[in-house]
Amino acid sequence: MKLKTSPPIFSGLGRIVFASIILLLTLNTSSAQNQKEKEETVWLIASELPNFQYKSGSSMYESFALYVQDSLRLPAPECQGKVLVSFVVEKDSTISTVEIRQGLDNCPGYDKEVRRLLQSMPAWTPGKNNGETVRFSMRMPIIFQLKP
Repeated sequence: MKLKTSPPIFSGLGRIVFASIILLLTLNTSSAQNQKEKEETVWLIASELPNFQYKSGSSMYESFALYVQDSLRLPAPECQGKVLVSFVVEKDSTISTVEIRQGLDNCPGYDKEVRRLLQSMPAWTPGKNNGETVRFSMRMPIIFQLKP
């Protein structure tokens, strides 16, 4: 008497179909992770830098200086100097992730003023890399000094 055995579940064509399904699931998951990483990436170099236009500024740096000059409030006039700040110009033209890289020692309120200044800025034109809008990290000095 010969016993019948059931065929293996994953034999021949079944193995190929199963492997293809696993591969597709892996690629879709990997693609979703890559898209998320791409969305969260902050660029330091891009084919087009972000731009900021304010009043009659002829360049981003001049416009930034004019905005700071018009909007800056000195928390304590006896403290003067330079604060180095970094921030991210988002894809939607807003500013985020404001970080003080070099502050003024013994000058309370200055870090808070720099954050207020940057978070209240008018919209920027975001940076682009190969035609795609990207998040971009900027570093700028903000100088606190009394006008002569």
